[in-house]
Amino acid sequence: MSKSGKIWIALGVSLVFILVSFSLLVKVVITPEKVRETLLPLAKDALQREVEIGAIDIGIFSGVTISDLRVQKKLTPDDFISVKLVALHYKLLALLTGDVVIDQVLLENPRIEVVRNQDGSFNFTDLIPDKSGEKQQPSKSVVADKAGSAASAVFDLLIRKVTVKDGDLLFVDRMQSPQTPYRYNLQRLNFNAENIQLNKAFPINLSVELNGSKIDLSGRYDVSTQKGDLDLQLDKVDLLQFAPYYRGALPGKLGSGELTLNLEVQLQPEQITSKGKLLLDKFDMRLNDLPQAVLNQAKIALDYSLNFNLQKQKLALSTLLVDFNGAKLGLEGDFDLENKDPELKMALLLDHLDLRSLMDSLPKGVGSDLQSYSLAGQLNGRIDLAGKASDGAKLLQSAELQLLDVQATVAGKRAGLDGTINYRDDNASTRQMVLKMADQRLLLDFNANNVMSDLIRGDFQLTAERLDVNAIIPEAPLPPAVSNGGTKVEHQPTVAEEIGPFDLPLDMTGQMLIGKMIYKQLEMDRVQAVMSLRNNRLRIEPLRADVAGGDIQINADVNLAVRGLQYQGNAKLDQSNLMTLAGGLLPQAQQTVSGLLQVENNFSGRGTIPDTLLRSLQLNGRVQLQRGQIAGSPVLNSISQFLGLADLKVLSFNSLESHYDMRNGLASLTGNLDSSKTRITQKGTVSVDGAVNMTLDTRLAPELMSKLGVKSGLQQVVTDQYGWGVLPLAIQGTLSRPRVGFDSEALQKQAAEKLKQEASQRLLDKLGGDSEQQKPVKQLLEGTLNKLFGN
Repeated sequence: MSKSGKIWIALGVSLVFILVSFSLLVKVVITPEKVRETLLPLAKDALQREVEIGAIDIGIFSGVTISDLRVQKKLTPDDFISVKLVALHYKLLALLTGDVVIDQVLLENPRIEVVRNQDGSFNFTDLIPDKSGEKQQPSKSVVADKAGSAASAVFDLLIRKVTVKDGDLLFVDRMQSPQTPYRYNLQRLNFNAENIQLNKAFPINLSVELNGSKIDLSGRYDVSTQKGDLDLQLDKVDLLQFAPYYRGALPGKLGSGELTLNLEVQLQPEQITSKGKLLLDKFDMRLNDLPQAVLNQAKIALDYSLNFNLQKQKLALSTLLVDFNGAKLGLEGDFDLENKDPELKMALLLDHLDLRSLMDSLPKGVGSDLQSYSLAGQLNGRIDLAGKASDGAKLLQSAELQLLDVQATVAGKRAGLDGTINYRDDNASTRQMVLKMADQRLLLDFNANNVMSDLIRGDFQLTAERLDVNAIIPEAPLPPAVSNGGTKVEHQPTVAEEIGPFDLPLDMTGQMLIGKMIYKQLEMDRVQAVMSLRNNRLRIEPLRADVAGGDIQINADVNLAVRGLQYQGNAKLDQSNLMTLAGGLLPQAQQTVSGLLQVENNFSGRGTIPDTLLRSLQLNGRVQLQRGQIAGSPVLNSISQFLGLADLKVLSFNSLESHYDMRNGLASLTGNLDSSKTRITQKGTVSVDGAVNMTLDTRLAPELMSKLGVKSGLQQVVTDQYGWGVLPLAIQGTLSRPRVGFDSEALQKQAAEKLKQEASQRLLDKLGGDSEQQKPVKQLLEGTLNKLFGN
């Protein structure tokens, strides 16, 4: 036999000898009888309950195996704890010194039932050390000392590994509901802890299912320093099952909800550091304070990182990202929770918050007033808060809020804002904020002081290169509805439907600068206005613009503190081309008017609804038109047709002047028109609905009178000494459909006056004499003829 073969045989014999020796040593040092004699009294005395142990098996490699360990309940023979298999692994080398060192413990299929009684005690309360300071019974103390001595004599415990496989823990709570107790079942519990030491951190792993939801816990923990790093995963736990334990702390009635966690936790004696994610899904709740606010299948996700000082009760939140049904917010800051009124220093972070998603995510009943505005766009920025929780609005320290194409539907038009608002030290400001409505754009600069006070002061400026007012004014109202009977049903506005009153805590001044403003087809250039808002009164002092070759100036004072608003002011229009004005304001009108226009107008009234406004509107002023022409007027067309003079359809004049006074929807007019062929003096009324009642003292030049074809007898009555026709006309009907006729009363007076003049002249001709000699006679004749003709 070779030398190497002899060596291998020697090693094999030695190994067999060692194994046989270890086996004999195990059988001598640890026997089933010694284990049973030691464990049973120790377990019974420690647990004060009956303990049963099944078969005990001892192997050189498998260690000590105990099957069917049972601990009975204190008052019944039912199982409090049962373990199908307990395996204790010992160190082989320690046996050489005669010591048994258990370094691994395995529990298979442990079953534990924990019960909380109606009085709040547990079925293991008697096992918890008494901390009240009362003395223990001597007999129990002696038993415990003896048990400890026995254990020390047989085992020198230095456990390095504990494993639990497929455990089950049932928790029965009779305190919350004695008749129908709540049951919570921890199933498939698996636990593993390795390299266990009392002065160093060791790894642990735990997995379990709670009422069907999986929980995983892993990490490291140091028993001596109470420090550890743990990871916790919780998968879709049904919150409704645990509602009895926190129902009173909820702000409403919980309908459903699933909780998912993925956390990292660092534990220290005085503080907790954690980060992770929390998901609350399928969340239904009806809020107590807002019963109309119903959370239905909401999804709330949190991503956080925090540090909490247990001793000082201070929370440092470095990250909190909130996702509420797709609407995302951020938060960071420090919170001092030591006092009853917590102090905080935090920032609310808006990272492209989508307003449409936010509105869609709100509970039903919340924000319903805003739904009609169809909000859209994004908010971006930071809002800093500091102070006590009870400080309310005073918590706001600074803010930078960026509005990114924020839009809303207002009066049927799509309006928007785009720009940045800054706030600091009670001051708010913005520069070049874009205001959009339809396709129109204005730029806004403003600065406001004392924002948190009872009265906000500041200034603003609105600018635009071009503004088309037609694009932003409200749409024309729909035609009246038709009833079942076929008649039109018109809605009559009421005072209650008027806007206002407004109570605005503002003291603001500002100006508006617009390069070109368009209303209908009328263009106004270099529009400037100086405005102020103070004590709920809006003043425009003044508004100026270039229009139709002239200029306009308007001053106005609007009282916002009354329903429907109340206003007064004046307007002046100077040297504007009326044809340009009329063409711009009434592009479809068949009537054309030209000339240089001057208007002076005072106005006052109340109301914004047309019917209300026209009833209360008061106007007083003067209109003067020079070197003009009127064509296509229904009134002139009717006069032309009545007199049979086509020349009157187009009327050119040197001047036209009219004074008006409108009250209660009725305008009183006086005025005159002067041209080479016509001279007209008007007097009468026109109502806001177009009804006209007016007399016209119409004088026609001789060349026009020659075209009338008037009989010689009548012609003497309707002509003056210069050959001009004097025709007293009356106009009734409406401005669009006037009815023209003679003013019979004026015509009778005119005829009587003509006869009087002719009779007087004939008598004077018969008497003869010069004018001085005829004076006394004229006076006598005038009095006599006046009595004769009824004047």
